[in-house]
Amino acid sequence: MEKNIRKALASHAKLAVDADGISTTQNLFDVGLTSFACVQLMMRLEEVFEVEFPDELLKKPTFETIAAIELNIRQLRSAEAALGHLQKIVAFGTLVLAGALQESIADTMLSIGFA
Repeated sequence: MEKNIRKALASHAKLAVDADGISTTQNLFDVGLTSFACVQLMMRLEEVFEVEFPDELLKKPTFETIAAIELNIRQLRSAEAALGHLQKIVAFGTLVLAGALQESIADTMLSIGFA
């Protein structure tokens, strides 16, 4: 993941130093990351890692260091995976409920002579 973050930094952050020479805890704004370049970087990271940064993460600390970027991407991926699992559970529950209702309606219709 760090390698891909560094590639995104090199291509989109327009830093004053080589992205490979930055420590994971070095402040990226101190080495030339601007707010405009940060937006471009964020869009590239979303594309590369298939995540979407929500509004609450659109602040300086999210993109301040390589370590912070990596942590936030990991958390986003984890949250998105959990949401995907929850959506599957809800969909399955809906199907089960629909099937149970269908059986209940059919049983009721049989019991009152509509079959």
